[in-house]
Amino acid sequence: MATTKGMAFFEDHLATLASRQVAEYKDMFDLLEENGDALLLRFLEDLKMHYAEEGRLPSEAPDEELASLMRRFVRASGTSPFDPGTFRYYLIDSKGRVTRTNHPPDLGLDLSQFTRLWRTLRTMVPGEVRLQRATSATMTDDYNKYAYWKLQDDTILEVSVSVPRKHMDKYLEKIRGMLNFPFVNSLAFASLATRRLETGDPTLTTSEDWALVREAVRGGKERLLLRDGLLKRRLLLYVRPPEEDNVVVEEPKLLLLSLDFTLLGNLFGAFLLGILFLLLLGAGGLSIAFGRIVDTLTTPFEQLARNMAALAANPGEFEPDQNLKSSSVTEVQALLDTFRGMAVKLSATMEEREAALQQARALYGETRILNDELEHILGATGRLTSEATSGEETFLPELLHMALQFIPEADCGSISEVNGEEWRIVDAVGHDAECLRTLPLKRTHLRVTKGTSVVPFVYDDLDQRMPPSLAEKFRTAVLPIRQSLLHSFFLDEEMVGQICLDISQGRSEASAFSLRSERVLAAFGNIASAYLGIRRYVATSSSFQKQLVSVMIGILEIYDHYTKGHSENVAQLACRLAAALKMDENDISRIYWTGLLHDLGKLLVPVTVLNKPGPLEDEEYEIIKMHPRWGYAVLSSSAHLGEIARDVLHHHERWDGTGYPEGISGEAIPLGARILSVADAFDAMTSCRSYRPAMAKSEALRELKRHRGTQFDPAVVDVALRILP
Repeated sequence: MATTKGMAFFEDHLATLASRQVAEYKDMFDLLEENGDALLLRFLEDLKMHYAEEGRLPSEAPDEELASLMRRFVRASGTSPFDPGTFRYYLIDSKGRVTRTNHPPDLGLDLSQFTRLWRTLRTMVPGEVRLQRATSATMTDDYNKYAYWKLQDDTILEVSVSVPRKHMDKYLEKIRGMLNFPFVNSLAFASLATRRLETGDPTLTTSEDWALVREAVRGGKERLLLRDGLLKRRLLLYVRPPEEDNVVVEEPKLLLLSLDFTLLGNLFGAFLLGILFLLLLGAGGLSIAFGRIVDTLTTPFEQLARNMAALAANPGEFEPDQNLKSSSVTEVQALLDTFRGMAVKLSATMEEREAALQQARALYGETRILNDELEHILGATGRLTSEATSGEETFLPELLHMALQFIPEADCGSISEVNGEEWRIVDAVGHDAECLRTLPLKRTHLRVTKGTSVVPFVYDDLDQRMPPSLAEKFRTAVLPIRQSLLHSFFLDEEMVGQICLDISQGRSEASAFSLRSERVLAAFGNIASAYLGIRRYVATSSSFQKQLVSVMIGILEIYDHYTKGHSENVAQLACRLAAALKMDENDISRIYWTGLLHDLGKLLVPVTVLNKPGPLEDEEYEIIKMHPRWGYAVLSSSAHLGEIARDVLHHHERWDGTGYPEGISGEAIPLGARILSVADAFDAMTSCRSYRPAMAKSEALRELKRHRGTQFDPAVVDVALRILP
């Protein structure tokens, strides 16, 4: 009875101590999980942004391209407990087979054989991302983190990265430290899939054992005690991973401790035999000796129990009792010595754990800062093309504000463009931006730098770079500056702009630009150079397209001399109508190009029909009615001219459905085509034709009003009547 109570006491305290160790292990491991999740999610976001701009899927990209994107991300990933050299990607088809990977041994691997994992992955929808908890095949392997992205073509992109075993040992050492606990014989990790993680360690072998474990897991218990006879126990602690909607969780891990109370049983057996011996003797003198023996046996146990209770209550601040008495009983002394050694080792282990936890928190904080900076820079990079083609001047000012946010030493700055010999301030913070924009600045007035440079008192030599009067106005518009960080933008050796971040003289003397700030500004400078390069290309491309279309219209006007200037007139008038209808800039630009090209199909109409001075025969009119279809056939061959081709096809449709070529009516006719119909009719009526003279504007407006709601869209006619007189 006493032995059972003693073991129950030690069982309870050992379970409490082990639970605390597991909780601390989980806290440290959770920080590792967050680092891994952030790393893999950043990589997938990088891939999503890249392939969204390309209009492709990663499964359509060649292996070298995926490998190149992965290497680029690794270089930019910064400090992490995960080894960047272990990045892997896998493309998995709809049947679970690995079809492509940068890790050849896994090519052809069938994931459907991993039933629990594959059942979870099959439920993913296109565009969804899921994470998997860190896993390892054995306790001596690296730990691996996985993330999965379901693509639109029903394939899955899996990416993974590993934590080296030498790093994981710092975490696992906290668990292995439980071997120093009294009565702990061995420990091992196991899983509900019966996979042993260290060969030679105890495992659960009988079906009855596993039935008890599964019942405990389902019931939400965090620990379970199995009895093996009178003096041996197995303590299982359930290392439960957190449940999350987008996390793939493998079979739960169990920590298995083997406890052996044989020594305690022997001590209590000796104690009981001594009592029996003394009872048989029955002498008073022996009773005194018996009391001393009992005191010798029980006092160390009482002190040991108090020390263990203190250790369980607060292991981080525990110090063993210096007055812990020694015992003349060899077994008791051995137990006391074991406890003292365990307490010393545990104290050292706790100090190491606290240091490792502080290091992990610091590393996590640094990773979060790097992650925020990377997200902002990637966001700016992702908007390069759309901002460069929109025609709005918001990108460079936003880039300046972002640079000031990430370079804390600077409190003011400016960003500018160079076009030929002209130097133009685009925006400024801290300085008088409005005044700077009005100054007649030249490229020769600018301080040119190669790369990124720190320059003291950048504006002190203005009189040497520009006329005195202009220098005085410039100096009035800017703050007094103590130090500046400059980065010039170049395209093909030609300077196209500059960003300048300044530390004003009002800031602390200790403020100065760091090497990190120079690297950050260089990154922003590269983004600005790319933006200006794309914008220059778009401007050149747009000019070339307009010249090409003008040549085509010129050929049409030679072919049909009665329509000279008609296409340009229709394009300009259609733009005015679209603007009055409050359409956006992109739609107005599209309608302009549609107006230029709306009669392109007439190039296929015989010249004798096109320039016939008298009325057309029915057969000739049917040929004329084909020109919208012919124009559509030519333009629709380009994927970029689809909407223009559609408006060209329908610009002779009528509101009441009696037009051609398809006879559609009302709002089924595209708005661009309805606008072109009014603009085309008005210019045709007010121009000379082979079969009639030009009509007066007032008369043409009356015709538009008369056919409002039959031939023309009433809303478009109302706008025309308002803006055309």
